[in-house]
Amino acid sequence: MQISTESNLSHEVTHRGQHLRGEVEFVKGKKMRYYDLTDEKNVYNTQYFYGGENMMPFRVENSKDITIDIIKTMPEYEKYKERT
Repeated sequence: MQISTESNLSHEVTHRGQHLRGEVEFVKGKKMRYYDLTDEKNVYNTQYFYGGENMMPFRVENSKDITIDIIKTMPEYEKYKERT
């Protein structure tokens, strides 16, 4: 977990909450399991509300702009491009 800003902290803490609710699973030394772009969309919404559009890794004007399709444009989500 890399924390560089308050909004990034909110992003990572939201993932921890997803884990506690059983929505995703963290496995030591591996990536999250049971994780999909809906989980990431919810996390980016939280990040937006803590830091605004200036703290987002993509251009948005409001929280309604945070969609799975815009997340798929990010290089780290390349593997999801073919999924719905």
